[in-house]
Amino acid sequence: MEDSPFAEIDVEETPVDAELTAAVASDRAHQKRLAEIEGLINGAPAEVFDDGRDPVALHVAPREKVQVTDLVKTGNDLFDKVVKVLAYLCDEIAELKVSAETRLYAPLALFGQKADEETDHAAGELELVLGRHLPFLQEVANFCERCREVMLNAVHQLAALYSGRERLYTAIYKNVSLVPVFQSLADLCAVLITIDAIIADNAALDEAWDKFKSTLTLVKGDPAAYGVDETKADELYRLLVALDTTVLGDVGAFESCVQQDFEVADEDTGEPLVHVRGNGIFMGELQARVSSSIESLQAVIGSGMETDEGFGLVGTMGLYVLHRNLMPPSQVPDKALYERMWATQLKKPLVTLYGKVSWHADAFLTQHARFPAKKLKPKDPVAARADWAKQLSDGFAGAVANVHRGLAAWLVQMEAVFARALPPRVSADLLRSRGTLLVEGLVLAYRAAQTVRDYMNLHLVVGAPIRARNIHPLAQALELLKVIEAEFRRRNAVIAEAIPHVLRGIAQDMLATFRPVRQKLEASRKLDPAKQECLSACQLLESVLQATESMTKTRRIVCSTALRVALMKGSPATSAAAAVGRKMWMLDMLASWQTRVREVCDCSFLYWNRELLPSLLQSVYRRPEEAGRLPHLVAAFGDAETMLRTARNVPLDLFAGSGAEADAAAGEDLPAEYRKFVLGAIEEEVVRPTCRAVETDLRLAVHAVHLSSVAAHNPKSDEKRPPVSRLVALPPLRVFDTQVDVRRAVTHYLEKTFYNLTTVALHDWKTYGEMASLAADKYGLELVDNHLPMGSLDSGLDILAIIRNIAVFVRRYNYNLNQQFFIEKRPDRGAKHLNSVSLESIAASIRTHGIGMTTTTVNFVYQFLRQKFHVFSQFLFDDYIRSYLSRERRWYKKNCASAEVDNEYPYARAFEFTREIRKLGVENNLSFLDKFRLLVTQIGNAVGYVRMVRSAGMHHCANSVKYIPDLNRIISFELYAGSGGEVDARTGARVWVAPEGSDAGDGGAADGAGAGDGGAGGGE
Repeated sequence: MEDSPFAEIDVEETPVDAELTAAVASDRAHQKRLAEIEGLINGAPAEVFDDGRDPVALHVAPREKVQVTDLVKTGNDLFDKVVKVLAYLCDEIAELKVSAETRLYAPLALFGQKADEETDHAAGELELVLGRHLPFLQEVANFCERCREVMLNAVHQLAALYSGRERLYTAIYKNVSLVPVFQSLADLCAVLITIDAIIADNAALDEAWDKFKSTLTLVKGDPAAYGVDETKADELYRLLVALDTTVLGDVGAFESCVQQDFEVADEDTGEPLVHVRGNGIFMGELQARVSSSIESLQAVIGSGMETDEGFGLVGTMGLYVLHRNLMPPSQVPDKALYERMWATQLKKPLVTLYGKVSWHADAFLTQHARFPAKKLKPKDPVAARADWAKQLSDGFAGAVANVHRGLAAWLVQMEAVFARALPPRVSADLLRSRGTLLVEGLVLAYRAAQTVRDYMNLHLVVGAPIRARNIHPLAQALELLKVIEAEFRRRNAVIAEAIPHVLRGIAQDMLATFRPVRQKLEASRKLDPAKQECLSACQLLESVLQATESMTKTRRIVCSTALRVALMKGSPATSAAAAVGRKMWMLDMLASWQTRVREVCDCSFLYWNRELLPSLLQSVYRRPEEAGRLPHLVAAFGDAETMLRTARNVPLDLFAGSGAEADAAAGEDLPAEYRKFVLGAIEEEVVRPTCRAVETDLRLAVHAVHLSSVAAHNPKSDEKRPPVSRLVALPPLRVFDTQVDVRRAVTHYLEKTFYNLTTVALHDWKTYGEMASLAADKYGLELVDNHLPMGSLDSGLDILAIIRNIAVFVRRYNYNLNQQFFIEKRPDRGAKHLNSVSLESIAASIRTHGIGMTTTTVNFVYQFLRQKFHVFSQFLFDDYIRSYLSRERRWYKKNCASAEVDNEYPYARAFEFTREIRKLGVENNLSFLDKFRLLVTQIGNAVGYVRMVRSAGMHHCANSVKYIPDLNRIISFELYAGSGGEVDARTGARVWVAPEGSDAGDGGAADGAGAGDGGAGGGE
C-alpha cells in the first residue's frame, strides 16, 4: 500500500491543524444553531425533505463531457477500437434507459386516468385525448426505433467480434467474456418489455387507440364530409399504421425489435454484412451469458444483498428471447436452461416494472419463447403465485420487523461513523467504513422497497385482499423508506464530502490488483496479442481510475469493459476476479448513490394504491404514541405528485373554446385532485378525530370533578380513548404545497365549539372556561379569549322587563354601589348561575329602545317609591315602634355623655331592642324590624337602579356622540384643494397653487408647499 493516497495521513499534527480543527468546530456549532432556528421558524420536522423546496440542491453526479473516443487512448489501435465501439453502445443504451424512465413511463401509465375513477369517459373524450397525445406517441415510436437500431448495431458488433473468421477472436477474445455489453443488451430488452407491459396494462389507451382508428377510417373514407384535407388524412393514416406496427399493435416494441432482420445485406454485393444466425460462436457466447446471468441472479435473489436483480432478470429473459429468435429453426433449445429460467418463479414470482405494472416469467416465456417441456417447476404458476402471496402475507410483519431492526442498527452506525464532530482529516479505514455503510444503506432501501412493492402488487395480481393486521406493518415499511431517504438527505453534505475519497480508495484497491500485472507485462520483451491486450486494458483502467475523482456512468462503462479484458482466461489477475468484481459493484453503487436513493425511495406507485391511505392513517391514529410516523407516511404519498406533475394527463388547453368540455378538461387536473384527496384523508382520519378526542377528554375530565355520576379517566384501562397528546404536539405537516397543523386545527375547533356552545347555553360559561384552562395545561393549547361576558351577553335583562317588574327586581337583587351592577341574591331552584345586570347591558337596552327610556324609568321608580315610603312612614308612626324608639331616645340623651357610652349607642342596647321588637310578632322568622330593613334595601335598590340608568344613558350618549363632528372645529379642505398645480419650467416639478383669497401663505400647509423657489406663499 505504498501507493495509497492515505499513506501520508499519519503525520505529526501542526499548529495549522489545530486552527483548522477549531474553525471547523465553530462552523459546525453555527450550523447546528442555525438549523435549530430554521426548525423553529419553519415549524416542520427536519427529517422529511422535499427537493422542490430546497433553496440550494446538492447533486454530486456530474455530467460527462469527455467523449469515449478521448477516454480510450492506450496506443493499441485494435484494443482501442473494440473498447470504444462497445463502450459507446453501452453508454447509448444507458442514456436510452434513463430517457425511458424519465420521459416515457409516467405518461404511458397515466394516459386516460381520471380524478374520479367511478365515472366513465364521456363520448368522444378518449379520441380527443389520444389525438392530443399523438406527438408523444410518435416520440415513443421514435424511441423504439432508436432501440431497434442500437440493438442491431450491438448484435452486429458482438457477432463480428465473436467470429471464427476473425484473428482478433482466435488470438484474444475467445478468452474474454464481455459481460457488460451483454448486460447492456439485457437492459435494453428490459426497457422495451417495460414499455409493452405499461401499454398492455392501460386499458384506456387500448380503448382510445381502437376508437381513434375507427374514427380515422371514417374520415379517410370521405375527408370532404369532415372538412379534412385528403393529403393530411393520408399522412395521419400512415402515421397510425406505423404506430400500430411498432408500439400500439399486437406486436409490441420488444417483439418487433428482437424479430427484426439481423442479416443486413450489403447493397453492392448482396452478401450479409455480418453473419449472425449462422455464427455458432456468437450464439454460444450469447447462450453462455444468459446461463451465467441466470445462475448469478438466482444466487442473489432472495438474499440480503438483493438490489435491482429483478430488473436484471427481466432483461436476461429478453436476452434469451433474442437468442431463441436468432436460432435456426432446426436447432433444439437447451431444455435445462429453459427449466432453470422457469424455476426462477420459485424465488421471484413477479417483478414490479413500474407503478402497478408487474411482469411474470411464465407468461413472458409462454408468449415469446414457448418450449414443450413437461417437468417444469412450478407446474401451475398461477397457483404458485397465490401460495407465495399467502406466505408473504403471513410473514409480512416479520419481514418488516427485520428491516426495521436492520435500519435501527444502520442509523446508529451512521450517527457514529458520519458524525460531524470528526476531525477534518480522517483515516483510510474510516473512509472504507463509510463506503461500506453507505452500500449497506442502499441495500437496506432496496430490501424495504421490494418488500412493499412485491407485497402490494402480488395481492393486486392474485386478487387477494390485504389483511387488516398487515396495515400497520405496511405503513411502517413505507415510513422506513422515507426514513432511509431522510437520513441520506440529512447527511448529504458529509456524504458528498466523503464520496470522492471513498471512490478513490476503492479505485486504489482495484489498481493494487492490476498494477503488478501491468508492471510484469511492461517488463516483458516480447508480448503475444493476448498479453498486449491485457496490458492495454490495465493501462486503460489506471488512466480512467486515476484521472478524476467522480466516476460517471461513461467512465464506469469503460472500466467495466476494460476489466473484462484484463480478467481474460490466463491473466495473472484471474484469481482476484471475484474481489475485483465486488469492488466494481461497490464503485458503481457509490458513484450513483444519490440517483439510486431517489429512485428506490420513490413511493409514487402509491398513486395506484391510494385507497389504502385512510386505513394507513387510521393505523397511526390508533397508536398516538407513534405519531412521529405520520410525517413520513404523508411524505410517501406525496411522491406521486411529482410524477403527476411531470406527466399531465389532459392539457388544460385541450378543449379551449368548447364550453362544458373545457370545464370537464379543467377538472381533470390530476395533481390538484390527488392533492385534494390526500388532504381530505388527513382531515377525516387524523385531524377531525383528534379534535373530537381532545374535546371529549377535556369534557369528561371537567365533568368528573363536578358530577359524581362521571368516573375519572383511567388511561390504562380505557382503550377507547387513545392519548392524542402526541398528535397534538406534532409540528406542522408539509403536504405538497400546503401545511397541515394539527395543533392549530384542534385549537380552532375548541375555540369555535366553546364560543358557539357558550352563546347557546350561557350558564355553561364556567365549564368551558375550565376546559380551556385544562387544554392549556394538558395539551399546551392556548385558546384566545372569546370576549363573551361570563354568563351573559351585552343585552342581558331588558330595561323594559325590569321596569315592569321593578318590585320583584329590587326584592331579588342586591346592588353594588361601587361597581354599579346588580346581582341576584339566590338562584332559582336547579339553576347553575346567578343573573346580573351591568351598566353595559342597560346601555345596550337604551341603544335598542332609545334614550327616552330614562324618563320612563324615573316615572316608574317614582310611583314605586311613593308606595314604599308610605309603608316606611306607617312603620315609623306605629305606636309600639314609636314608644320603643322614644324610650331609647330618652335613654341615649340622658347617658350619651357618660364614660361608658361615650356618644356611641351600645350594641347591648341594640340587641335588647331587637329582642323586644321580636316580641311584637314574627312572620316567616322575620320581625317588624327585619321587614323594615328589607324595605330600606328595596328603596335603596330602586334609587341605585335610577342611578345606573342615568349612568348607562350617559355611557350610551358618549358612545354615540363620537360620530357627531365638532361644530366648533370644522376642518375646511378647500384650503388644501388647489387647481392641480403648475409645472416649474426649470425643475419640471408640479408646484401647488393656493386658491384666491386664502391665507395659505401664512399657514403650515402653505409653508410646506411653498418651500421651493416660486412656491405659493413661500419665496415670493
